[in-house]
Amino acid sequence: MKLSADQIEGITVLREKLQERLEQLYQEINTTKLNIDALDAALTKSSFTRASDYDVKPDDHAPDVQSAAAPPPEPAAPQEPPPPQETPPPQETPPPQETPPPQTAPQETQHNPNAVPIMVNDAEIGGIVTEPDKISIVVYVPVSVETQPFKTFFLSRIIGGMEKKDADEVAAGNLSKDLAIRYELKTQNETLNEIVVHNYRLEERAREIASTIRWALSRMLENHEQ
Repeated sequence: MKLSADQIEGITVLREKLQERLEQLYQEINTTKLNIDALDAALTKSSFTRASDYDVKPDDHAPDVQSAAAPPPEPAAPQEPPPPQETPPPQETPPPQETPPPQTAPQETQHNPNAVPIMVNDAEIGGIVTEPDKISIVVYVPVSVETQPFKTFFLSRIIGGMEKKDADEVAAGNLSKDLAIRYELKTQNETLNEIVVHNYRLEERAREIASTIRWALSRMLENHEQ
C-alpha cells in the first residue's frame, strides 16, 4: 500500500517522538541504577554488627591450658674480664658543619572537601563541585578522553543536547549568548583530569549532569581495564 505524503509526514513525526521518549526512558533507567548504587554504597558504609555477635561467652567445659614449667637454665660459667685496651690519643675535634635544612616531602593532592564524591564499587573515583554558575567534575582515576562512552554519550548526547537547546533559545532571542551552556576539558596527555560545565542555569540540568557523569565514568573504567 502506497502511503500519502501526509501519512509519511505523520509517521515521521511519530517516530521522532518515540525516539525522544526512548532516550528519556534510557536516561531514567541509568539515573535509577545510579541512585540504587549510591544507596547501596551508603548502606554499606553505615552497616552495623549486632551486639549479640560480639557477646562471646567463655566455654565452661573448656579445659585450662597451662604451659609446662621449663627447667631453670644452668648458670653461665664465670668469664675473665677482658684485658685493658690502650686509650687512643685524643684527636682534634673538626669544626662544626652547617646542617642543611630539612626538606619537606611533597604533599599529595587533597580532594576538595566540598565535592560530592563519585563512588564506584566503594571506591572514590571523582568529585563534583556545584556552584551557581558552573559545575566542576574532578576525575581521580587515570582514564582517557577517548575512552567510551565519554564523547559519544556524555559530551555529544547529554551536554550536546543542552547546547542545542540553548542555541535555539539564543537564535529565538530568548537567551543571551553569554549565558548559553558551554564546557571545557582539562587533560594531560589525553588523560581526563577535570570537566567544567559553565552556565548550566537549571537545577534539573545539574542533576542530569551529575547522574550521567557517574554512569559514564563507571563504564569508562570498565572499558579502560579491558
